[in-house]
Amino acid sequence: MASLVRKKISAKIIYPHAPDLLRMWSHHVPDKINFKDKEYGLEFEIFDKETRFKITYDRKDLPTDDFGIADYRKNEGQLVQDIFNHIITTLRTFDHADLRLRRITPNDSIVIEIEVFNENGLLESAFEYKPDYEPPIQFKYLYTQLEDHYGLESFHFAFEDEQLFALGLLIEANHALMENDYNVCILHCCTAIESCIFPILEEYLKGLLFNKGNSNVKSMLKELPMNIKYELVFGTVEKDIFIEEGELLENLKKHNKLRNSIIHSGNSANRDDAFKCLNDASRFIGMIYLQMKDLEN
Repeated sequence: MASLVRKKISAKIIYPHAPDLLRMWSHHVPDKINFKDKEYGLEFEIFDKETRFKITYDRKDLPTDDFGIADYRKNEGQLVQDIFNHIITTLRTFDHADLRLRRITPNDSIVIEIEVFNENGLLESAFEYKPDYEPPIQFKYLYTQLEDHYGLESFHFAFEDEQLFALGLLIEANHALMENDYNVCILHCCTAIESCIFPILEEYLKGLLFNKGNSNVKSMLKELPMNIKYELVFGTVEKDIFIEEGELLENLKKHNKLRNSIIHSGNSANRDDAFKCLNDASRFIGMIYLQMKDLEN
């Protein structure tokens, strides 16, 4: 098992834009920033057409042998990417007119250079990270099935409005995840799920009421918490589909709780939150519309 030691990390990014905001107000930019309850050093140097950023921090959990090195380098690169995009998002808040001030994504040619130093300040290793993106497996599986002829037939002609709306939201969620808009990804996924659940519950509740008017049903749905709506779909309305999906149900509840905290409390999702939410939302929608149960999580 790999031992864990303290290291110093220095990450350098050459950003192909020299924002006027930084040039004019550089003395207002702090040399330390907070991201996810941890402090990071920040330095930058502005040139004619580019800005060179350096982000520094300490690590206590780096492997000292080859075990886990590949995963570590990917995770470290993604962390630096998220920190940097947090910096860009903050800068954009104060310069809404600068449309070139964009987060870095896999579509860019930007490379992050990362150096690892020991406690004595000696360089131990260096590597490069190019931002990349691989969609969640359930998202890919859903669209593989939709592209299949049988999948299209099972999709009730694939052109009913509420179904297209849900699929469109999943596509937007996937783009948001790739572009590091994790909150937006969560909101799109949860809205996609709700758009599936509401018409299903409307039909179900109409069958239970004496006065079956739409107004009565809609009034009931408004009063039901989202978690109860999930329980009805999984435990009663579509129990044959979801009889063994208790873990998926609990995951959807967690995603909805995070969605509410984003909207009502100003909380922020991270990459892992958004990735899992898109994966689970894709699985749920695939099971509802296509009865997809072939691929395990």
